[in-house]
Amino acid sequence: GLAGKVTLDDVPLERGRMTFLPVEGTNSPSAGAEIINGAYAISGTNELQPGKFRVEIWSQKKTGKKITINAPAPAEVDEFEEIVPPQYNRQSKESIDLTAGMNSRDFALKSR
Repeated sequence: GLAGKVTLDDVPLERGRMTFLPVEGTNSPSAGAEIINGAYAISGTNELQPGKFRVEIWSQKKTGKKITINAPAPAEVDEFEEIVPPQYNRQSKESIDLTAGMNSRDFALKSR
């Protein structure tokens, strides 16, 4: 299993998601975890095997604006923006080495 905390500029990330992607040489499926009030956990059916994983962290918040979407029917919806910088998701260099049993890892993200 794996559990820990996620902060952005020392403030717990209210909501978000994490993806753990096995790097070459790691024999494990990928897995995801929800971030709720700055905490995440993976266990049970999502169990990761020991090895090295690339970590992506995402969190969106409402911008306060409305945008129009066309599918499946035209509608106005809340606009969201990604608040976690790309170096922690699309361009992530974050990684974690997991061992058998319970692992713990906190991620302290910076917006700059």
